[in-house]
Amino acid sequence: MRTAFHVTFRLFEILIVPVLLVCGVVLAVVVVYRAHSWVSMAGHMSDTMQRVQVENESFRTLTQLFGGAFVLAGLYFSGKTIVLSRLAQSSERLAMALEGLGSDVEARRVGAIAVLGSFLDRSSAEYDTALSTLCAFVRSTTASDQYRLGWANQPSVDVQSAVEALSYRRRRSWRPVTRRELNLRGSYLAGCDFREADLAGADFRLAVLTEANFYRAVLREAKFTEAVAERASFVQADLREATFYRASAPEARYREAILTDVIFTRVDLSNASFAGTVLKRTSFSGAVLSGTSFNRAWLTECDFVNANDDDADFTDAVRRRGRL
Repeated sequence: MRTAFHVTFRLFEILIVPVLLVCGVVLAVVVVYRAHSWVSMAGHMSDTMQRVQVENESFRTLTQLFGGAFVLAGLYFSGKTIVLSRLAQSSERLAMALEGLGSDVEARRVGAIAVLGSFLDRSSAEYDTALSTLCAFVRSTTASDQYRLGWANQPSVDVQSAVEALSYRRRRSWRPVTRRELNLRGSYLAGCDFREADLAGADFRLAVLTEANFYRAVLREAKFTEAVAERASFVQADLREATFYRASAPEARYREAILTDVIFTRVDLSNASFAGTVLKRTSFSGAVLSGTSFNRAWLTECDFVNANDDDADFTDAVRRRGRL
């Protein structure tokens, strides 16, 4: 996908030649016409010196015309050479980063991730490649049993670095948000730090997010289907239209989160906390709510059909037009 810079340059490249040709032709016609007028005028002059001066002026004008054309052509090709050189350097940096990502040295992998992250920080033709590569790196690195045993409670340095590069890509990038472009499906991200990250539309299906911190993260339309989010923190997170279908999130904290049109259908939310939270059109159908706290929560048009909420705490909670 082309970037704003490359699109602008391509339009410039397409239009500059016709514009220069038209301007050059018009200017040439004018100059030739004037030169012809001067030459014709010189033929009627009796003064030899004056006639020579007029002819010299005509040739000088023609020389300046062609000289200016050569200068413009030189500037155009120089600019094109600079852009091509920049693209070549960018491609070389990307190739080196991809090579470094497979290194056995952690420091080199972290450096490669930083380089790939830089392609998400600006208008880059390599945006899609860098994004998909970092997502694949997180999924593949955390897939092995060896990794899950060695980093059971917190992510490794390189995985956390990759997550941070992915998490903040949109706030610093010119690109518009597109759904499901961040694919972390099945990743093992226990204890990962997602604070204030932009993860709108992210795919966390089947991921392990035990004790992950999503404080004030943007998680609009994020997918947590069948994910494990035990003791995870979603405090003040934006979870509008997020899906937690059949997820496991006991003891998770959703205090003061934005919970509008969220699906918690058949989710284990035992001992979770929604204290002080405003919930609108949120579905808890078939959810396990044993020990779940809705203390001082505002519940508008929420669905609790078939939910196991006998032991839930609704002290000082306000329910409006919900289904029980």
